[in-house]
Amino acid sequence: MKAIFAWRSGSLPEKRSIWTDYRGAGRYAPGYAGDVADPARTKRDWAAFNRPVIDKFRKDGGRTATRGGPVLLLTTTGARTGRARVTPLNFSRDGERFIVMASKGGSPTHPDWYRNLAVHPVVTVESDGERFTARATVSQGAERVRLLKIHTRAMPFFSAYERSVKTREIPVITLERSRLPSDRTSDSPPAGSPSARRVI
Repeated sequence: MKAIFAWRSGSLPEKRSIWTDYRGAGRYAPGYAGDVADPARTKRDWAAFNRPVIDKFRKDGGRTATRGGPVLLLTTTGARTGRARVTPLNFSRDGERFIVMASKGGSPTHPDWYRNLAVHPVVTVESDGERFTARATVSQGAERVRLLKIHTRAMPFFSAYERSVKTREIPVITLERSRLPSDRTSDSPPAGSPSARRVI
């Protein structure tokens, strides 16, 4: 409790609060999929939190991980602006596919990166020293249940988000490496994913 108070009061170095004190509940690593929801946090705040995470990831050659789980960088296309948006996310795997969860730390609203891929499902993934094009698919029904079990088994703190959110179903998304040249230009919304409002 003292450590948490010290971190919140600013007496611990910022670098330590982001990396050393990450406990897997998202509380100490702003910007990851497991981040704690903060209704007062603005888009500018999220960008500021994510920037050092992204910089460290790329400095480490894309092999960054935390105690909470492995990390990838997801680049989406802004649904309104058309600009590239980079977000660090915890992930699990289903075979060759990556699983990510749009938890936004248990927030009642979807994260912007999900709103973006709902419109532009062709994305870029950086992981384990690789950068490649992938197609995002929002899972539904029994498949969502199966993928959710894989994801929460790998990173149990996501179970708390699933239990706490009552106003929406948290999207569970797969990212599959694209092997089709058409995916470089094809950008139709993924099945089961309505185009979201209030997109960036």
